[in-house]
Amino acid sequence: MTYAAGATPPPFLLVHGREDQVVPYSQSEALARALTAAGGEVTLRPVEGADHVFLGSPEVPAVVAESVGFLRRRLTA
Repeated sequence: MTYAAGATPPPFLLVHGREDQVVPYSQSEALARALTAAGGEVTLRPVEGADHVFLGSPEVPAVVAESVGFLRRRLTA
């Protein structure tokens, strides 16, 4: 990953549909590995059965809650 090296990256929450037909899930796995190797804190949250925009996924409410919690923790620290 070209841009993951350098200064320590900020915390990342990567949310990715496991059935994404636009961007393969493996790309988020690779990004998570590169950010971790660069000293970053990374959470990779797969969304089982979801495509690129999570349409119809029953996990959407949980993913939104997790995302809001992540932002709340990071922005108020």
